[in-house]
Amino acid sequence: LVMTLGFMLVIAIQAGLTLARAWLLSWLGASLSAQWTSNLFSHLMKLPLAYFEKRHMGDVVSRFSSIHSIQATLTGSFVEALLDGAMGILALVILCVYSLPLTGFVLGVFAAYVLLRCAMYRTLWRTTEEQLVYGAKQQTVLMESVRGVQAIKLANKQADRSARLANATLEMAGRDVVVQRIALSFGVVNQCLFGLLRASLI
Repeated sequence: LVMTLGFMLVIAIQAGLTLARAWLLSWLGASLSAQWTSNLFSHLMKLPLAYFEKRHMGDVVSRFSSIHSIQATLTGSFVEALLDGAMGILALVILCVYSLPLTGFVLGVFAAYVLLRCAMYRTLWRTTEEQLVYGAKQQTVLMESVRGVQAIKLANKQADRSARLANATLEMAGRDVVVQRIALSFGVVNQCLFGLLRASLI
């Protein structure tokens, strides 16, 4: 009975923390999204004319649109780091009281996790940058085609524009796949690492 009540308490605490994290993420996301978008647009309007002359419209629009993914990532990472960090410190204190060797083992696994994350972060950052570049190319081709559709039809260049858009889309899709594979690989390694940790603790 005591173990059952203990497990029920753990489940209730976990559910409460998950709900609190979801609410906090939702509130921060809604608050920051409007503020960041407004600030970015104000900054964009203050940039010199040379900035716009050197870039395609699709590049500018893609950079502006990327604020939503950046904001979502930063908001999620920040809140998760706070909640997970607080729970991790509490668990570490309890573990120190229970067993110092076991605490050392847990810290070793955590160090391996941090090193792995740092190693994969560089690759993910570079691939994400390439993904944004190819996304900008796709938007540029689309916008130029829509804006100049009359000239394209008169010159009978529909097939050429379709091929250019298809190539840009394939390039962007290829980068999407690479980003997803990196994230998936990290998730699998992370799951195996912490699964091994849980098995060792049990």
